[in-house]
Amino acid sequence: MNKFFEKIRGGKMAVGTHAQLGSQPIMEMFGIAGFDAVWIDTEHTAIDKQDLLNCIIALNGYGTAAIVRIPWNDPVLAKPVLEMGADGIIFPYVRSAEDVQRAMESCIYPPGGCRGFGPVRANRYGMMGNREYFDSYIEDTFRVVQIEHVDAVSCIDEILKVKYLSGIVLGPNDLSGSLGVLGQTDHPEVVKCFDTVAKAAKKAGVPFGVSTGYNVGSGGGSLKQWVDRGADYIFVGSDVSYAMSGAAAAYREVSDLVR
Repeated sequence: MNKFFEKIRGGKMAVGTHAQLGSQPIMEMFGIAGFDAVWIDTEHTAIDKQDLLNCIIALNGYGTAAIVRIPWNDPVLAKPVLEMGADGIIFPYVRSAEDVQRAMESCIYPPGGCRGFGPVRANRYGMMGNREYFDSYIEDTFRVVQIEHVDAVSCIDEILKVKYLSGIVLGPNDLSGSLGVLGQTDHPEVVKCFDTVAKAAKKAGVPFGVSTGYNVGSGGGSLKQWVDRGADYIFVGSDVSYAMSGAAAAYREVSDLVR
């Protein structure tokens, strides 16, 4: 999986960002900027399948992993993303080991799962033989579940044992909401959950990371906690936040000059 897997397997932290606009040129910019991976969000955005495919293709050209968050833990939603040849897939809001098992089965062909056969781009438009594809597709796809509810934290050890799970990622805001303190990601109970999940993942040998915001120029102080926990990957910022912060800064600077 290009730079992303190389770093994780080499014991280094991979750095990714988020995409919410579905713009192919922006994907190229992220690749040129050096990001190891891009989290393409189809849960909270208007990104359609064709735009998603174009984004995946653009990222592949720069060795940047395309990791897609689908809207829900549903094999119908997972199937086309897998057929597009995404490097990774994220299942949101799992709350039990059974939820995670269902997610993994969506990605695996029988007898291990329930994925229907029909790869398109994933097997190089049919130019890769079925045997070669079957032998490689499990290792070549990073299957992630998002830990963003206290129920998942309470059974994290069981979740981490689920077969075919490649990694987990924490969702701080929704996790805080499940504890009744939405947005208070520095609340002691929320931080306790972070520590519990990180320690469990390290003990189980399962890669873990976080999805979080980031203000350019802030120095990344809020991110140090994840470095200290030994996170394997971190996704920061987004195309929307970069555009808005840059546009707002430019407007303020010019407006001050005019005044």
